[in-house]
Amino acid sequence: MSKTVLVVDDEPGVCQLVMEILESNGYHGIEASEGLAAIRLLESGTVIDLLLVDLDLPNVHGRAVAQIARTLRPHLPVIVMTGHGEFHLQHDTMIERLGKPFSATELLARLESCL
Repeated sequence: MSKTVLVVDDEPGVCQLVMEILESNGYHGIEASEGLAAIRLLESGTVIDLLLVDLDLPNVHGRAVAQIARTLRPHLPVIVMTGHGEFHLQHDTMIERLGKPFSATELLARLESCL
């Protein structure tokens, strides 16, 4: 059965590329271009197996989206994408970091390790 990944990034090119990688490798992707839309999806009954969220988002920062996701869905793995060197979240073994830029191979390996 295909795993569903919620992809949250305000850069359309990044979203499109990630969605193509996901779908060509057997994943189902759902897009959200900003934090509030992602939170609404997380609050809904939509099946989501993993959250892939950019750190820098308009209106609700990616850090907040990750923390809200972990509150709403405690067992949901989260990967935070960032072009910044380091970021800090509460120590949570279900939240990982993926540095931008990343390759398709890196993305898929991180998804496999989290799922």
